Amino acid sequence: MVDNLNTTVSDSALMGVFRWGDVDIDLDAIPNETFVGLAKQGIIHKLGNEVAASLVKVKEKAEKEHEGEAEWEFDEDGAKIELREQMVKKILDGTVGLRIGGPRGSTIENIAQELAYKEAEAKLAPKGYWPKADRKNGIKAEDAKIEFVGRMMTREDLADMVYNKYAERFLAEAAVEHAKRMEKAKLAKANAVAPVKAVAQTAEDALADLI
Repeated sequence: MVDNLNTTVSDSALMGVFRWGDVDIDLDAIPNETFVGLAKQGIIHKLGNEVAASLVKVKEKAEKEHEGEAEWEFDEDGAKIELREQMVKKILDGTVGLRIGGPRGSTIENIAQELAYKEAEAKLAPKGYWPKADRKNGIKAEDAKIEFVGRMMTREDLADMVYNKYAERFLAEAAVEHAKRMEKAKLAKANAVAPVKAVAQTAEDALADLI
């Protein structure tokens, strides 16, 4: 139990500033009750939406494996419980996905992070330092971790390190790429064919077409 709901997370941990798009959020300044509420929302999403998506795939796979078996019936409730238990285990042991997407759009910063991710994969994967999915144990690529300089890191963690080290270069490259994308979008819009509006034909117009 939290004795004082007005205390903040900084009373027990130092998490620093989280930047999302053009906004900086001091995680240590968030009141505990708000932080707990946000955590619950994240857990609900994991146990609800993500499990539901996984359930569809599990069901499709099972139906293919038991195709033609008249007596077989998919245990949806049992599968859902099992998937939720697996998700809880991943949350507790730290293997749940920690990737946090940025706001949608083609901002220069987003593009810079995109370039950093691609470069990190291109340089680290050939050397064996790029986490791989483990389908056998139900670990997705974005959830996978690998030990790097004494830390267990995800693909996103590694990409962030590369971005932070070469941020100035990535931002400069992103500005060029952003201009290209904007020009491409502008040309696509200009070349788009406007839909032809249907015009109701009058009796006089119809007669004019015939004679």
